Amino acid sequence: MKDPKCVELDLAVYKWYTQERACGVEVRGMELAASAAKLTAHIGIEFKANDGWLWRFHRRHGIRNLAVTGEAESADAEMIEPLRDELMKIINDEDLSMSQIYNVDETGMMWQALPRNTQAGMHEKKVKGKKVSKERLSVLCGRNASGTHRLKLTVVGKAAKPRALKDIMDKLPVPYYNSSKAWFNSHIFTDYFQHHLVPELKNYQEKVLKIRPDDVKALILLDNAPAHPSSDVLKSADRKIKVMFLPKNTTSLIQPMDQGVISAFKRIYLHK
Repeated sequence: MKDPKCVELDLAVYKWYTQERACGVEVRGMELAASAAKLTAHIGIEFKANDGWLWRFHRRHGIRNLAVTGEAESADAEMIEPLRDELMKIINDEDLSMSQIYNVDETGMMWQALPRNTQAGMHEKKVKGKKVSKERLSVLCGRNASGTHRLKLTVVGKAAKPRALKDIMDKLPVPYYNSSKAWFNSHIFTDYFQHHLVPELKNYQEKVLKIRPDDVKALILLDNAPAHPSSDVLKSADRKIKVMFLPKNTTSLIQPMDQGVISAFKRIYLHK
């Protein structure tokens, strides 16, 4: 690459850019050009930041355009270490194994959405698309920390008895609930916890881990979603299976289901 016409201006704009990104600020091309215009006036030179300059500036400094995804920038990293200490204390005090620590989390699924790409011939300049379906379900995923027990998925839809499934509602391979917006709510989550999650954990520990019924216990990590009732409600009758809530604004960093598990599940669904 050729050196810029004004090295001082180029370095000043790049320094401004790195400072903004270090603070988590989203910088677009127009902001880079505006910064160059302000710094030009400050340095005292005549310069116009056009598209050609912006393209060369990107090439010189290895900058590219990316879509902003996720919520990690809003996360409160300072809360993670105290949570880790508290969790380790509970694990040691109650003598929990990694197979007895779980995380469950809900996600939305546009289950009728078609693939966004297709095979096209060389003569086709573009492919006409169709309106994307907004039909959604909510799905709950979960498993234990050792990776040995994958919980049965739980689904929430809009219809109490979907037409295609009305004759086999008692034979579905997953627990199914319904709500007006196909979202989990506190009533659904409480019923799921008491009638599906607790029995499934007990059955796994007794039959697979060979733990005596009186010694069955588990800790379930949850985010603080409005659909989750308090920890006083979410506990088994013997109080040995209970929940622990993750701090606010930390789930994008530390919630296990958010570390690629749910995205992998969705990719497999789309592939099939």
